[in-house]
Amino acid sequence: MVPGGGGGGGPPRPPAAAPHGLGDLGELGPMLDELGGLLRDIGETLVVLACGAGTESLYWVCIDGVDAGAECTQLVGELRDAVRRIAGERPEEAEDGLLVFQLDPPTGEVVPTPVA
Repeated sequence: MVPGGGGGGGPPRPPAAAPHGLGDLGELGPMLDELGGLLRDIGETLVVLACGAGTESLYWVCIDGVDAGAECTQLVGELRDAVRRIAGERPEEAEDGLLVFQLDPPTGEVVPTPVA
């Protein structure tokens, strides 16, 4: 038997109905705004983790995540601008300021943090 029925005779058939919520995304602008906000939150969290990383390997994993998140945030911004152009609105130049700073890898020295 072939998973999904059909007995293997021909291409798989699509499901009778899409799962609830996937057929209608609603307004794309607000959805993209929320996605951009979530990506910014993730980036900030990764920066905090990188600052407290006890090993260089963990530091670099966090920094790679920050880079990937920044690329995703840029793509979401481009999609948001495209949606606004299609709707006849003017894309926004820059909503938020961008703060960039250099983080150095950990020195290998572990500083204990007191737990309250």
